[in-house]
Amino acid sequence: MVADIFDGKGKVAVPGYKVMLMARTNSVAVEARKLDNGKVIDNRMIHRGSKSLVGIPVVNGQAKLDQAQLLDFDIIYDDLTKVVAEGEVVKPRGTKLTKAETPITNKKVVVHSLTLPNIASGESAGGGVNFEASATVDGKVVKTGANSAFNIFYTATSDNARGF
Repeated sequence: MVADIFDGKGKVAVPGYKVMLMARTNSVAVEARKLDNGKVIDNRMIHRGSKSLVGIPVVNGQAKLDQAQLLDFDIIYDDLTKVVAEGEVVKPRGTKLTKAETPITNKKVVVHSLTLPNIASGESAGGGVNFEASATVDGKVVKTGANSAFNIFYTATSDNARGF
């Protein structure tokens, strides 16, 4: 839990949780690639995905999912119509739509459910989330979401931990 989900940028401090929700797709064409020198490297390429930094206010010890705020948003897009070049086995990385100079407005999130893993017992997986997020990125509405268990879950130990 952090002292202010808005990092001092709001009118008042709002204590709560800041959760980075990542949804991404990796290439399943190959999991490793042999280089010309014979060395084998991990070559899973992220084609597309999203990162949604969500602030969830906590009032009287209760997380208020209905008051969740989309604090930041990042999208990597992969044109699914592109054909893999001849001789290649993996599609190239996707295009980042949310660059520093790209206007991102109208950020919205709906968190239907959120169950955290049992962090106190050392779990780093489990629980899950069902959410939908959207924003207008450079004039186009972009949507993401997930209804999934957490297969990787980390916690930050500082109010200064950054989402991106």
